[in-house]
Amino acid sequence: MASTFFVQKISANAPFLIGRGKDVDFPLKDASVSRHHAKIECIDGHWIFKNLSQTSGTLFEGKSIEEREIQNGDVFMLGLQQLRFSLKQGELSLSHVRSIEDVPAIPLTPGKAILLHRGTNDDDPGTILHPACPKVLAKAVLEKNRLKIVFEHQLLQRTQYLENHGTLKLPWCLLEFRDGNLFVHQKDIGFSLIVKDISVELSNKEILRDIRFSLPAGKILSIIGMSGQGKSTFLELLAGKVRKSKGSIHLDSINHEESDVRREIAYLPQEPLLRDSLTVIETLRLAARITLPKDYSSKETDDRAHALLQLLHISALEKCRVGVLSGGERRRVAIASQLMGAPGLILLDEPLSGLDPLNAKRLCAHLKILASKGHTVILTTHSYEALQVSDEVLLIHQGQMGFYGTPQDAFRFFNAEDPEGILETLSERTASNWTESGRGNAIEEPEPTPSFFPKVPRKNMFFYFFLLLFKQWFRDHGKAISLILQPMVIGFLLSQIFSRNSSLWVAAFALLLCANWFSLSLSVREIVQEKALLLDEFRKGTSPLSILSSKLIFTTFFALLETGIAYAFFADNIEVYPSVYLWGTILLTVLPASAAGLLLSTFAKNPGQANAFLPLIILPQIALSGALVPKDQTTGLAQILTHAVWTSFDLSALQNVFTGQNPAILDLAIPAGIAFLIYIIALIALETMKKAK
Repeated sequence: MASTFFVQKISANAPFLIGRGKDVDFPLKDASVSRHHAKIECIDGHWIFKNLSQTSGTLFEGKSIEEREIQNGDVFMLGLQQLRFSLKQGELSLSHVRSIEDVPAIPLTPGKAILLHRGTNDDDPGTILHPACPKVLAKAVLEKNRLKIVFEHQLLQRTQYLENHGTLKLPWCLLEFRDGNLFVHQKDIGFSLIVKDISVELSNKEILRDIRFSLPAGKILSIIGMSGQGKSTFLELLAGKVRKSKGSIHLDSINHEESDVRREIAYLPQEPLLRDSLTVIETLRLAARITLPKDYSSKETDDRAHALLQLLHISALEKCRVGVLSGGERRRVAIASQLMGAPGLILLDEPLSGLDPLNAKRLCAHLKILASKGHTVILTTHSYEALQVSDEVLLIHQGQMGFYGTPQDAFRFFNAEDPEGILETLSERTASNWTESGRGNAIEEPEPTPSFFPKVPRKNMFFYFFLLLFKQWFRDHGKAISLILQPMVIGFLLSQIFSRNSSLWVAAFALLLCANWFSLSLSVREIVQEKALLLDEFRKGTSPLSILSSKLIFTTFFALLETGIAYAFFADNIEVYPSVYLWGTILLTVLPASAAGLLLSTFAKNPGQANAFLPLIILPQIALSGALVPKDQTTGLAQILTHAVWTSFDLSALQNVFTGQNPAILDLAIPAGIAFLIYIIALIALETMKKAK
């Protein structure tokens, strides 16, 4: 569809062409529009609109015109396209309101439903071309002179009604009901962006202040400025990682703070967030599972992945592991991964940093291709190469706007020839000079349109992520060998220590200590080593419940396996053999320890810090278990703290098992309860962390 929200400023320095041709300043994809349909010029401070079309012509207030001086709020019809102009303080901007009849009407008959669905042939009524739309979205039926839209899937149990001339914006299209007909306007992938008076404070320090601009969909914006001036913070704000202190941001007239909108945004930090042990195609399949509807088949997923790999010229890397790729290849894989869900806005933080000139040029060419396909792209950069492919430039200096406009206008405004020349001119007066120029005041705000973001069902992540964990662990050969070798070495040492004359109490404590160690060592780095990546996936809709559960069960299983291997070495020495109660007790030692390791991993800032805090969990299990000093001989405080240490209950249960008795129910139930409590705390922490700070 012709976007309802394209806004473009018009320069007074040269004639501005509108039409269907490739060489115009504002293209309109409509056969009713001439190749060169109209021209706008600024003559002696007056903006003049001139009709150039000899076929469909131009209408103003229903009458054909050849020439007219533009006034604020004027609306022109070019063929079937409706344009609105905003003239404020001498600056002119153009809004592409919408197409009137540029899509075929779908006649509606009372009681006969039209199926809205994903497809590739828009000649089929009800087809939605957007790749992220569900295969079966909704049924539309005429009911009492209004349109009733019933969303089909069980997770989309909601009905919407449209009155005559009503519209409803969905993430994948815009539906219009008019005079008994349904119009499905195919949505351009990109979002238009309206940023109005945005400020950001972090730790009581104002990082950004009064940022305001408008960016049409399908355009590239480069953000430039000195280091530490707030450029990356602005991208993090758009990505939903930080919160604004004031102002507003709208994507296609929808409030940016809507969590459903943020799922349509791709954010790539300077260091791409990728799993090194996965292959390129596996990385894209995982991204598809996170961002595409549940009804995508494996063939559809691979077809889309292969198309993106071809687009970015990395098809040859399909089966390569991410960990062996170069910096430029990793960036392109990261972009392809983010594009699987057809995001409306792509944010890149210094994407050309560290690239050689050839790869930088190639990446810029890829970004230009993405913009031509409808994606809106915003990047921070110091590169002249990036400015050459950019449509707009935003300069941020000392947290404030110092310029917004085309790259050519930026060089003229700062009397510079390259980005370095612009940065050399910056001073305390930069933001004031821009404000006093008056060029940043006029912003054309979009008309509000009713919108609805259906809850699209995604594929199950629990079992899929469980499989990915297997691949990640066992492709790391050192880790896989350690997984088997460590319990064998420890088990061998214990077999040399314990005999039939050994204390069963001490043997039980040694076994439980092994179980705790195996569990904690396996789980303590599981979250922190990929936390940034996980939080990004959570913001896109991945459930922390699925990921945390898969990691808990995975580490618990292997810790139980390692404990069993170690125990097998000395079980015959102490003449205590496996039983249901024995394995149950070990499981209830491993489970809370794995949960505790994941909780510590959730709060740790890096793997080194997680390892450093490991003794804070291990030592209480030793000191308060009752193995070193009987519980009744410890202080009152120690006896209270004992109830928070699962090993103290497990030790009591295992001692009963070793002596041929059944363990007490409480000795089994309390460790299970502790594990559940720790798990819930970790889950809440992850849910909290994914929200903007």
